[in-house]
Amino acid sequence: MRLVEIDMNHKIILKFIYKEKLFRINLDVINKNMTHIIIPSLLEDNQVLDPSKMQDVEIIYTLQEGIFTFTSLTFEVAEYQGMRVYYVSSQENIERLNRREAYRLFIGEILKVTIVNKQGKRKIVEGVLKNVSVTGMCIVLKNELETGDTLKCLYNFEGLNIYLSGKIIRKEKMQRYHAFSYGCVFKDHNSGVSRMIALKHLRRKNSKQ
Repeated sequence: MRLVEIDMNHKIILKFIYKEKLFRINLDVINKNMTHIIIPSLLEDNQVLDPSKMQDVEIIYTLQEGIFTFTSLTFEVAEYQGMRVYYVSSQENIERLNRREAYRLFIGEILKVTIVNKQGKRKIVEGVLKNVSVTGMCIVLKNELETGDTLKCLYNFEGLNIYLSGKIIRKEKMQRYHAFSYGCVFKDHNSGVSRMIALKHLRRKNSKQ
């Protein structure tokens, strides 16, 4: 799916980091053409927020059959019918992410985490495995790292040891806890995570019967 194929009858989520805070804002698509969509601009102190100051920007489009996430976006501040807006374009053609893939299983357990930086240097620290999905995981650490570094850990799920290894693609500073939250993507499919999530889904389904 391309960005300009978004249905104007559906809302989108604009997700981004600004001043070290994570924002998720529901927006309407005002209009679109063959090259871009038009969405309302965001204001700070009655001034249009400069989109170049937003980091890790994503547009998330959710349908009943799945989720589409656009990450390679170009913003232009403009005026449309008397309103200040953003013209947003993207060259991406996104594959649908089904809801099982998007599902995040909360873990919240302390464990040992191996940090491997881009030069291959290793360090073992204590961290919190916040959640996992079939495509990645979120780990909270006191250490400040860079995107592109790799985090590895071993999680025991009901006697099954699941090896997790993911490259950092997002980081968020958690001011309240003096820590950093790292979003990591798995390079390869992790069958252990898939089994764990499938089992959780099955248990949830049976509990509702």
